Amino acid sequence: MNIFRLYLDALISPVSFFDSLLKNDGEKPYAPGIIIMIASIFSIVISVLVISSYRGTSAKSILSTFGVVLPLLAFLSLVFKTSLFHFFAGLWGGKGNVKVLTLLLIYSFIPFSLLLPASLIFKSTGFSGIFILSFVIILGYSYKMEVIAISSVYKVKRSRAFVIFLMPLLIQILFFLILILGFLSFVVGIFLKGLSIL
Repeated sequence: MNIFRLYLDALISPVSFFDSLLKNDGEKPYAPGIIIMIASIFSIVISVLVISSYRGTSAKSILSTFGVVLPLLAFLSLVFKTSLFHFFAGLWGGKGNVKVLTLLLIYSFIPFSLLLPASLIFKSTGFSGIFILSFVIILGYSYKMEVIAISSVYKVKRSRAFVIFLMPLLIQILFFLILILGFLSFVVGIFLKGLSIL
């Protein structure tokens, strides 16, 4: 299958694209999906460099740091979200294949590939401030693709798929709140100990 055709089909019509992947009993296109996912991640990094006008050594250091960290974070996020989506869908009675869900979630990174052209257009026209809005819109479209993927794999309604989608997000928010509260209590404890109150 042509990688460019996969890209356009997934971006323009994710519902029919995901359904065609589910109906395909042959070999699933994991390799093109991973290539598209990595390209989308680098699109994020390069678009940030374009919008922020980094040049020279600072651009190389940001690219080398984000170039390693972002793919790793994307992979960990993919594993985390896939396992939690599968767990919560199973709790709600949905039956689906976790490998196929992983494949569809890989393709949900596709909208991020639009960030690089958007950053180039906004930078050249002088509307760099709109880049944040385009990032939020693209992030929302990627989330929509994840909900469609959950709905397609587990054969649940979109509303139920949306609730399944929200569960890992709520767990992540709760986890970060606990980390922040723990850090704040640590800092306050050090401060109060320094004042000899404790």
